[in-house]
Amino acid sequence: MTDPAPPICTVDLDPRILSTPLRVQTRWHVITGAPSCGKTTLIRDLADRGFATVPETARRHMEAQLAQGRSIELTERGLLEPHPPGQGG
Repeated sequence: MTDPAPPICTVDLDPRILSTPLRVQTRWHVITGAPSCGKTTLIRDLADRGFATVPETARRHMEAQLAQGRSIELTERGLLEPHPPGQGG
């Protein structure tokens, strides 16, 4: 059995910092869920009520691919299968 490699660097941790509670507040939320559970409807409703929203990345990608004539099956397969360099999805 060989000895594990030594660490690249070491850092002395200040116990005062480690014992201080870290509280981070953001003004954003992530909406997740299964397909067809209402995520898009919820996001649109929030936007209609004046909340700042960001469109779903996957939905925008799928809609762009469909607009170019690709099928949903090919688009999903393109997201899951690697492509050779220069051959994109």
